Amino acid sequence: MQAPPDREFEFVNRKLYHSINYMVIATPQLTAIAANAKFPGRAHDSRIFKESVIYSDLTHRRKDGILLGDSAYSAESTVNRILATRSVPQLSLRCISSKHSNQKLYDDLNKRIEKYQRELWKHARASFKSRHINTSIQNLRQTMVDMKTKQEKFASNASTSTDPSQQIPSLVSLEVLSNGTTHKHPSVVIRTPHRVYMFNCPEGSSRFLPQLRLKSLNVSDIFITRASWSNIGGIAGILLSKERTTEATRLHGPYSVKDYLDCIRPFTDSDFGTSKYPSRVDEHTYDMEKFEDHAVIIRYLPLMDLSSTDIPDDGLTVCSTDVAFLVTLKEAPRRIDPNKLIEKKVPKGPLISKLKAGATVTLPDGRVIRPDDVLMERTFGSDRPNTLIVELKDLKMLPALRENSCLQPFVSKEQQLNFVVHYTRKDVLEDRSYQNWMSSFGPGCRHVVVNATGKSVPHMESMYRNQVLLNHIDEGFFPLLSPNTFDDIHGQDHEEDSSRQIVAAKPLQRFSMRGELSTEDPILIDLRRTELLKKFDDNDKLKTALAEYRNTLQEGCTDEIYPCLSFLGTSSAVPSKYRNVSGYYLELSEKSAIMIDCGEGSFGQLRVLYGEDGLSEKLLKLNAIFVTHAHQDHMNGLYNVIIERHRVFQSLGVPYKPLLLVCNRNVRKPLTTFSRCFYNVESLVSVLDISQNRGSPERNQKAYNQQITFDIAQHMPSDLYNAEKWNLRSAIAVQVHHTRMANGFVITDCSGKKLVFSGDTMPCELLIQAGKGADVLVHEATFEDDHEKDAQRKKHSTMLQAVTVGEKMGAKNTILSHFSARYPKVPWLPEYLDHKGNITVAMDNLVIPFGRLPAGPKMVPVFRELYEEELFDIQMKREQRRIRRNEEGEGEGGGGPAKKRRTADATM
Repeated sequence: MQAPPDREFEFVNRKLYHSINYMVIATPQLTAIAANAKFPGRAHDSRIFKESVIYSDLTHRRKDGILLGDSAYSAESTVNRILATRSVPQLSLRCISSKHSNQKLYDDLNKRIEKYQRELWKHARASFKSRHINTSIQNLRQTMVDMKTKQEKFASNASTSTDPSQQIPSLVSLEVLSNGTTHKHPSVVIRTPHRVYMFNCPEGSSRFLPQLRLKSLNVSDIFITRASWSNIGGIAGILLSKERTTEATRLHGPYSVKDYLDCIRPFTDSDFGTSKYPSRVDEHTYDMEKFEDHAVIIRYLPLMDLSSTDIPDDGLTVCSTDVAFLVTLKEAPRRIDPNKLIEKKVPKGPLISKLKAGATVTLPDGRVIRPDDVLMERTFGSDRPNTLIVELKDLKMLPALRENSCLQPFVSKEQQLNFVVHYTRKDVLEDRSYQNWMSSFGPGCRHVVVNATGKSVPHMESMYRNQVLLNHIDEGFFPLLSPNTFDDIHGQDHEEDSSRQIVAAKPLQRFSMRGELSTEDPILIDLRRTELLKKFDDNDKLKTALAEYRNTLQEGCTDEIYPCLSFLGTSSAVPSKYRNVSGYYLELSEKSAIMIDCGEGSFGQLRVLYGEDGLSEKLLKLNAIFVTHAHQDHMNGLYNVIIERHRVFQSLGVPYKPLLLVCNRNVRKPLTTFSRCFYNVESLVSVLDISQNRGSPERNQKAYNQQITFDIAQHMPSDLYNAEKWNLRSAIAVQVHHTRMANGFVITDCSGKKLVFSGDTMPCELLIQAGKGADVLVHEATFEDDHEKDAQRKKHSTMLQAVTVGEKMGAKNTILSHFSARYPKVPWLPEYLDHKGNITVAMDNLVIPFGRLPAGPKMVPVFRELYEEELFDIQMKREQRRIRRNEEGEGEGGGGPAKKRRTADATM
């Protein structure tokens, strides 16, 4: 019995659909999946094919008896489109090069098409239908041919890559990221159009790279001159800022840098809890002699005391070999002279590429053209290809540098050394023997000094400009950042330094190694306050809001200073241009202070907030650091603060007092590794381990009946802790909802003032109970209110949840902090903040004395006018999300029956 026409078409339709699906699987992308190859777009590719037009056309559409022809043609077009648009890096080279495997798939597919052709003829009765079926199969065969052509073309391109990033660059510059005078320790980069080679990577590097219009993903190689925290503290931040698709980041220099990074890897956080570095890390130690790529050859010059094998006698420094780096640019290829091409009448096309590659060619008219006939003459003297990067910590290492065979051609004047970058500290640099060594390279060598002795200039325009605006609102809350006398424009190029042989480099300064430095769209730091403050004169709404704030400024305020809280960082996970990661400096009295959390860059924030003189005072009075949990944005600044604090005690001749470190065991692990590999910071601290519980607070309390608070004050060492001198009566750690062993802290001074720090957490009932009646609650508010699901998944809080915690706790003042980096300048400021009347929105470098807490909430209306454009952008994104969610809701509600019908149709 003959099948009904509809059932006949359904049968053929399903068969043809499966054949096309099988053909799609033969494409390189899904073959790579079958071969378990690794590429980032795996889930994305699968979704594209499942939801493509192939499926909808072949399975769900019927119209006028011509379904098969139209659908097959649509399938052919879709497959071709997908093949043409997929990103080349996502293809599996292994799969494409496997000719035998692909050929087998094609043969199998041909057999299937022949089989389906016979079935189509068997079931077809109308010649009109038959013609369309035959046309469809021909389209499929043509698609197979196109697939083969595209695969062969891709394989050919892969073997003869013309990626510009692999060509010898025509523009190379030496640029100063930091001269070590304000936020950061010294760092320079060698920059090409496609790569950045960074020499030393101090804390905050990922935050400051954008000032040079660079990103972390541009940094392919990091060279370390000494195994010290001042040189490696920013590597973790660089790696966290990279994407998974980027190539490996290479670390060059001393041993053990990668060991430390592997140790802290489980405790990195990008708003998602525990994560790993997205970018792979390769270690190139100094015993590998040199590094070479398409652009440079960089030789490793080990530095050691040749006269002694003694280990360091200070009991702190770990014995390690320092490394200098000799950078040599590869010779740039000669360029094609277009005038010569015209003169020789060389036609456009592949002949020009061959000439550029150095091959002799024969023109169609029989003339032979050599490369020299069309290439420009090489200009000598324009390149400055040789640069030495050196940090000499001790004059005993100078002979190793002076006698190194790689430098002898420059001393003998056989070659010219163009630049020497000196990280060497001032007392060594000014020694006569070191000066004589510098002079040995002749007058043609320029010496660039980046040892923190140069002019103090702001490194980041955005942060300083924002602080000037905030200072105009309230100079008591927002002091000007050091150097606070800077009121000018600072640029990259300094004419006064152009003729000097020894240059005390300034931040952003650059030197040409090859090619002419572009003067178009220069990088400038414009901090002219008169120009900045025009914003208040030109905006009537802002002017009115500021006047209202100043009129009510003193209401409820007193002259009481302590406790005084300084916000060193208010960003979540990663820093932004305007906000650093978590760090709070709490002054309990004139002679006592503690820190709660110490994210990367906290020392730099202290330095610019209080200046060099104030910094020493703040470090001397610092008694303890409380770390809420072991994520890098809360603890990666510890080492710098510990080391610099010890240095202040030494420089002032004050007997050293160990710093109390209150933390869990996951903070202590990298501390131990760092002490073993680099610098014995463990001997400078007294660790109080508060990690008693591993599970969630409820699980510990209900299942094990464990104590979920920890009385820190009772366990503090008596030789360090004195309640009256510290003005600290009580300190309690409360387990909160974030990672295992994450804690909030409840701090009470001797007068009974209670301050609560939530750390990273979802709303936590235990914290609410422990902090009842707090004078101040500092609570994280990572997300906007419509991101509640994200907050729950990532174990953070929304702004409304943070405010609600403050209400349940009965906190007199709530300060919101730890905002997602998606809000770099200002978070969303909902109207309910005004109605509550006790909610302050924290900004970086905000200093709040206890008596001025009532004034903080009054700044919110001023912020709305000051950041009107930023808040408008946030509002637009909120509306887009709302519309998208409404559409998805309508699709789910209204599309249910249609979806069921399609499913039923597909299974008929």
